[in-house]
Amino acid sequence: MESFFVNKLADIGGMVKKEACVEGYADLASAFTKKLERSKQTFLAARTEENAWDFYYNYNILYRLRYKGEEAYLDMTKVEGFLSYFSDFGYSLKKDVVNETFKMLEDKCQFTMDEAAALPESCQFVAKSVISCPVNVSVYAENGTLITELVDGTQSDVTNEYGRFAVVYDSYSGDYEKVICLNSEENVSFKITGVDDGLVAMDFAQAKDAESMVYTFNNVPIKTDAAIYADVKQITEQKIYQIDESGNGELDERPIIVKSDNYVPVDSVVLSETVLKLKEGENAGLKVMINPSNATEQKISWMSANPSIAAITDGKVTAVTQGSTVIYGIAMDDRDKIVSCEVSVVADMGDIPVCEEHSWDDGIITKELTCTERGEKTYTCVICGETKNEEIKATGHQTKEVRNKKDATCKAEGYSGDTYCKDCNKKLNTGQAIAATGKHTWDKGKESKASSCTEKGEKQYICSVCGETKKESLEKISHAYKTTVTKATTSENGSITEKCASCGIVKSSKTIPCVKSATLRTVSYTYNGRAKKPSVTIKDSSGKVVSAHNYTVKYKNNKKIGKASVTIKLQGNYTGTIKKPLKLFPKERLYQERLWHNRKGLL
Repeated sequence: MESFFVNKLADIGGMVKKEACVEGYADLASAFTKKLERSKQTFLAARTEENAWDFYYNYNILYRLRYKGEEAYLDMTKVEGFLSYFSDFGYSLKKDVVNETFKMLEDKCQFTMDEAAALPESCQFVAKSVISCPVNVSVYAENGTLITELVDGTQSDVTNEYGRFAVVYDSYSGDYEKVICLNSEENVSFKITGVDDGLVAMDFAQAKDAESMVYTFNNVPIKTDAAIYADVKQITEQKIYQIDESGNGELDERPIIVKSDNYVPVDSVVLSETVLKLKEGENAGLKVMINPSNATEQKISWMSANPSIAAITDGKVTAVTQGSTVIYGIAMDDRDKIVSCEVSVVADMGDIPVCEEHSWDDGIITKELTCTERGEKTYTCVICGETKNEEIKATGHQTKEVRNKKDATCKAEGYSGDTYCKDCNKKLNTGQAIAATGKHTWDKGKESKASSCTEKGEKQYICSVCGETKKESLEKISHAYKTTVTKATTSENGSITEKCASCGIVKSSKTIPCVKSATLRTVSYTYNGRAKKPSVTIKDSSGKVVSAHNYTVKYKNNKKIGKASVTIKLQGNYTGTIKKPLKLFPKERLYQERLWHNRKGLL
């Protein structure tokens, strides 16, 4: 039994070992994180009972590695001894951070499965129990029939009509955990037999009235061949179990702790004395302070590593015979919350040194101080064991924070927030209401009606806070004028029109008069061997001369005696072709032609 506590309380040896311990926890947590993800994917792909158990096992190990890793880190960074009188080197801040991590782990990282990943019916049970310690567990039906035997040190897994029963090795704690899952509400009974000296822990979980109830006992000392007896009704209704400590058949009833959803766990345990020196037959009392003070379970289990030297009953130490031993106080709530006191027993008081000057130890906090209440620290002389108490002044509200703060919006009132003390959670000041700002936070707006050249458009804005809307008028856009030319011909007028392509409104329109006449300056020539190119005059229907850039002139056979022609091709604002005849005469013929024309009055 003593070796168990030695392993629990021994210093692992200096900062180097502590740092290695923290690093080891980190490496293990990293490995189990990857392993958990693989087992999760395996379960989601095939939701079998085996895959569900594998996922639960990895999740549970990772949770405890995270928790213990944080504790190891805090232990590594704690400053003790001479240096602690000058500074804690940021330890208090680190402690706050670690405590926040603990709270997060407890609030959000407990193992649950949502409906989307629900277990098959084969994995669902009426009640579940886990028993830890070097013990064998016999499970009996209500009629006394042996259902199964769970043997410590041998992994096994049996499923039958009563449920599932397994022995699972926990690599984190080194224990073989006995896992019992019951299918029905039959009053099954258990016999837990010690195979070695140790501490037994049992958790029995059951859903009751839509609330999860856990019935538990922790840190119950058990010796080889001693036995613990309990059945389902004793656990859940009477809230007791029975123990045969000596193995002679004499049973002693013990209470069971019930943990509901509002259960407050023990955070720490502080012992009033860490060193005692007594003479044979002398008694001394040990006081324990449970933190927090409102913890649901306040009981302590006492144990002496060697009762033949010093015995302990309900905190009362009795010196039996000369020697040294250790008295342990274990929180019934948590097997890891252990305190100890070194006890030395001498033959008579004369053997106890009388101090001319006491040599006080570093002291322990026997009453936690708060912001408004004083605390107490107890020091023990390492020579004679005498104690003295020192009062610790209340700190006052050192660290404050504002809670429930709410910003005012365009329509809703705000709140300046209440001031609280972060240490004791007391409300120091009440905040005030803040009037609504009346100022909307408009978005960039969206065009609800497009503008045109004849009508105004519209744009709508929405307040991103309250959803109110407002509208804005958009100006008309300019006309999109387009110029269209209808070319004039020799018989029809043309036009130049400037018109809006969107609405069709005409900005301007100009008529192009048609071509009325085309005249050659000379219509006949006397042949002289040269090409003849008489000038051309074109007039429109209004009598105006058409500019030369609106047409081209082409001459044909205008160098030979005979008939020639002039082709006028209209262009620009005109279209069409006009042909005019041209004659070239010999010299004699030209004279006669002119004479004839004179007689006719044509020349």
